[in-house]
Amino acid sequence: QRRTHLALCKLGNSFRTSCRLFSSDMGDSEYNQITHGILEALSDKFFELEDHKQMPGFDVEYSDGVLRMNLGDGNNYVINKQPPNKQIWLSSPLCGPKRYNWDSTEKKWINTRDSHCLVSLLNAELKQLTDVDLQLSPKDLYEEIMKDKE
Repeated sequence: QRRTHLALCKLGNSFRTSCRLFSSDMGDSEYNQITHGILEALSDKFFELEDHKQMPGFDVEYSDGVLRMNLGDGNNYVINKQPPNKQIWLSSPLCGPKRYNWDSTEKKWINTRDSHCLVSLLNAELKQLTDVDLQLSPKDLYEEIMKDKE
């Protein structure tokens, strides 16, 4: 049984409805493919930080569904798979813990509380902490995942 989320979006003086399928609706294989793909792509992008700025203690490690990044000075990120919920969880030094569901319509991971995008948040926080704009894009990362699938 697939669950759908009905969203009302105000467009001018009218409302538009949209139907979205979230990560709880996807199968295990699709969830594993998308989460592994995004964590691997983010890992590659995070390594680019070192090309732009020297940070003592900088390290990135991706293993067994857990992506860890140490920016030094106690600024540690952990992004990990949560297969039972079909979510991705983030632990950030700036905003603390967050949970994300896959939005199959928008092709991005969105926060379960306020619907912000995981990739957009990471881009903003990393720019704030490092002064480096990785120009992360949910669309580009998704296309990279699908390209690697082929």
